[in-house]
Amino acid sequence: MSGKPGRPGNGRPTVTGYLYNTHPTLVARRIQLLVEQLDPAGRVVSKILKYVDDEVPPAGRAYFEVPVSAAATYRVVVEYADWRSLGR
Repeated sequence: MSGKPGRPGNGRPTVTGYLYNTHPTLVARRIQLLVEQLDPAGRVVSKILKYVDDEVPPAGRAYFEVPVSAAATYRVVVEYADWRSLGR
């Protein structure tokens, strides 16, 4: 996964990036991201759960964008993913 803070056209802070599925045969579905907003000392000041609408195919990627409040730093973790074989 890679991500970065930014501001889309509406000027609101967001964390955007891509989820990468490195598994050769399984699809990642119903992905839930945990975005933690950190203060300058690295303490968590807020948490946001975000569901990713897209499935991530084997060896593929999916874009994500999470609206956030301004913070010194953000940490993004895949909290949950449902792994399925192709065609199921």
